[in-house]
Amino acid sequence: MARQFGDTWWGLAWVDALERRAAGDDGRLARGRTYARKGHVQTAEVLPGHVKAVVLGNDDYRTDVSVTSLTDAQWDQVIDLIVGRAAHSAALLTGELPPALLHECDEIGVSLLPGPSDLIPDCSCPDWGDPCKHAAALCYLITDLIDSDPFTVLLLRGRSRPELLEEIRRRRTSGVLDLDVETVPAGVPAAEVWERDLGRLPRVPVAARPHRPVAIRHRPPVDSGVELASLDLLATDAAVRAWGVIDHGGDAGLAHSPIVDGARRAADAARDVDLLADIADAIGIDTDELATLAVAWRVGRAEGVMVAHEPWQPDPADLAPAKAALPIPARLLDNTVTSGDVQLRLDTDGMWWRFERHRTLGWVIAGTPAHSPERALATTLDS
Repeated sequence: MARQFGDTWWGLAWVDALERRAAGDDGRLARGRTYARKGHVQTAEVLPGHVKAVVLGNDDYRTDVSVTSLTDAQWDQVIDLIVGRAAHSAALLTGELPPALLHECDEIGVSLLPGPSDLIPDCSCPDWGDPCKHAAALCYLITDLIDSDPFTVLLLRGRSRPELLEEIRRRRTSGVLDLDVETVPAGVPAAEVWERDLGRLPRVPVAARPHRPVAIRHRPPVDSGVELASLDLLATDAAVRAWGVIDHGGDAGLAHSPIVDGARRAADAARDVDLLADIADAIGIDTDELATLAVAWRVGRAEGVMVAHEPWQPDPADLAPAKAALPIPARLLDNTVTSGDVQLRLDTDGMWWRFERHRTLGWVIAGTPAHSPERALATTLDS
């Protein structure tokens, strides 16, 4: 599984701004992620209002991402807000940047996080993309900097940490704004809390695991168009996913697209012909394609479904290793390289997947993902 970018609230918000900036250009974003993961971004330097680096590609490219700085008047509003909130002042002075500050700044009309129009990429490469893959790689690397120090966001908006903290201290001590200290609770001595007898904690009831379909006791309205059997299936599926989150963590797949979720449901209902037909009809594909996506889900979960269902167009040079690994002649189309009844597909995270031609279903995943075409050809579903 390729690592993702954005481990913190602030880092994820930066990734969101970047990806909305490049909406519709998923190919360049994917290449940018791959470049960032493989260490192509060299000597990155963050300065007030922009970050610059050398990004390795076919050549060494000078890449710069400018960020619209806040005006002095906007910074005054932000600092007044910080000084006027004891919790914000305390957090920033101890090196924390509370997410609540972002929302309160939005309420006064100042956005700390840059929006898509605030990011201005520039690169010495000949690519006309906006951003190009080199600038995208730099933007993804900035996410790591923000994860380790969210004050990077403020530096990109024009103020360094020392400047900001010095101004906060100056205003607090000069009386520009007086904190209403009476509204701050005095708190409780830690020793007193430590010595308290907690007593017996209440037992938390544990829900029964859904070993059989969940029984819906009340029928839906007659005119709703919803069948009781369908509700039973959905309730059981929701219960199974909830237990999966309890046992293993994760997000229960609530953000999956209809295609991915349909493949997941089909993988669990492989012998129910009627249900498979209903799922295929609901997501707008035929049952044979749904069968191939069900296999893809079992092998690679959402990533497997996406590589099985959605072609994309990488740089043709990225397909050269697969062409060399397959017997001649090998045909290239989108992100696939085909030779006879074997096909290699490149996903947007740089992983290779082996497919084989099935007599009735067409191309079906036949191996686990690998970092190289040679390794992908050697994998099996048991490896």
